[in-house]
Amino acid sequence: MNSAWRFLIVLSFGLAFLAPREPASRTSVPPLTNALAVTSLGGGVFTIDGSNSAIEVGNIPDLRIDWDPATGTATLKGVARFKGKVPKQRKINPDSDPVCAKMHEGSDFRSEAVLVNKDGMLRNVFVWISKGLESTKFPVPDEAVTLDQKGCRFEPHVQGVMVKQKIFAVNSDATTHNLHAMGRLNENFNFTQSTKGAKKALTFERKETMVFVKCDIHPWMGAYFGVVTNPFHTTTGADGAFELKNLPPGTYTVSAWHEKYGIQKKEVTVGDGKTEEIEFSFKKRRRRKG
Repeated sequence: MNSAWRFLIVLSFGLAFLAPREPASRTSVPPLTNALAVTSLGGGVFTIDGSNSAIEVGNIPDLRIDWDPATGTATLKGVARFKGKVPKQRKINPDSDPVCAKMHEGSDFRSEAVLVNKDGMLRNVFVWISKGLESTKFPVPDEAVTLDQKGCRFEPHVQGVMVKQKIFAVNSDATTHNLHAMGRLNENFNFTQSTKGAKKALTFERKETMVFVKCDIHPWMGAYFGVVTNPFHTTTGADGAFELKNLPPGTYTVSAWHEKYGIQKKEVTVGDGKTEEIEFSFKKRRRRKG
């Protein structure tokens, strides 16, 4: 075969390869190997292949049922107890701000991290129903919660809020404060309030426990939010007690969180019209050697 014929044969194969082809149907989805289907209530369904790409294959409706207050007949109550020697809290020096210094002149101004009363009850423990209510959709409360900057502290130190519930950040001090959220899942805000009486509305858009809020101007100031999807949450007071009223009867995981001693969980079943009591015990963590 001469060179001219060889050239024509190669050229014909090349033209056949480069010819346009019929596009694949947009509605066809090829089978995926080692795929994982991810579903969520009220969200989309995705198929994820080994290349970490995601293809949306459909949506599912929100299958949760609306909360019926008439079913809320049960109560969970209890205490958070501290065991062991109570650590002495760090003394705060507010002299970097003359306004704060004057407020606390002559006082014993200390950290709020570990507050234990004479009976061994632990304050500022956030308690909530963390499992057992996933099938119920709760309305966002109309009433807002408040994070006040008062006496060069955040008040309250620990509190809960539902996703999308309004929060008012208020400055009650005649000095400039800063609010800097340090969440992992929520968008973090960072702004100052320089006048007494300043007020700003905020929300958290995602469930997260916990979100830390600090003041970059006064490093001793800190507060925590537990952002949850149901109204059954509370924070222990000076007596270390908590109570979750108007629960529907059922089996739940109750979680309790403390900023120094971590999280504990207990499973409890409560009947129609009944009250169950539980206790959480916290203690200082031992440092690992080596």
